[in-house]
Amino acid sequence: MSTWSLVGNTPTVRLRSGDGELLVKLETYNLTGSLKDRVALNILKRLMGGSLAPGDTVELAEGGPLAISMAALAAPHGIGVAAPPSGNRHLDRLAEAYGVRPVGPGDGRAASRLDPDTVFEVAVETHYEWTGGELLRQAGAVDAVVAGVISGATLVGIGKRVREVLHDALVIGVQLEECPMPSDGRCAVPWAPVPRPSQRRLELLDKIVDDYVTINVKEALEGTRLASRSLGVLVGPSGGANVAGALKAMRAYGLRRVATIIPDRGETFLEIIT
Repeated sequence: MSTWSLVGNTPTVRLRSGDGELLVKLETYNLTGSLKDRVALNILKRLMGGSLAPGDTVELAEGGPLAISMAALAAPHGIGVAAPPSGNRHLDRLAEAYGVRPVGPGDGRAASRLDPDTVFEVAVETHYEWTGGELLRQAGAVDAVVAGVISGATLVGIGKRVREVLHDALVIGVQLEECPMPSDGRCAVPWAPVPRPSQRRLELLDKIVDDYVTINVKEALEGTRLASRSLGVLVGPSGGANVAGALKAMRAYGLRRVATIIPDRGETFLEIIT
């Protein structure tokens, strides 16, 4: 058995809200506790089907959870990962422990470099083909799927898949007051790097997302505490934002059955969520 088999097939659990149900997909059960494991695995499968060989290095444009996921999944195949520091000291220490080599942009030694637009495209495909399919099988019929739009790939991929099956289901994005869309670099969210809003990303969000709910960082952290103490799983602030946004959407639209995602664990964000 390979550690690759420890990615995917994550559980979906129920969090009751008044007369409704919030169905929460726990991506914390992936290998490194992150939704990024799915994207990293898809990227590696593509690269290893080409010229990437043991001893080579893959360089990412951003550090953080994706770099950690890539390193964990690439290590058994003798492939290295390089990425710049994320700015989160806990994530950077974890990346170091997994063997991520810290670099500046374009150090000239990587066999393959991945730009943010390529990662976004693979992420959309991953969540459409894989995460969204799992969610539909586990949750069944839902009135809406709700998730954050700081990167947007998760919501676009899952939303597209859900809409193809549940034609009346809404796709609702969660925006943060401190990180308006498009952000243009104006973002005061302490746990998430802000991607440059490419035209392709904005077009996909416009095509897939029906509407947005807006919360602030304080509400997101309240959602983190609610989710952690209701589910018994320590979730990160992105998951808290998704839960808070989903509950707000349920109230605003009178929805009874809504699905959302917990992208990662809370251990590396303790200074933020406690």
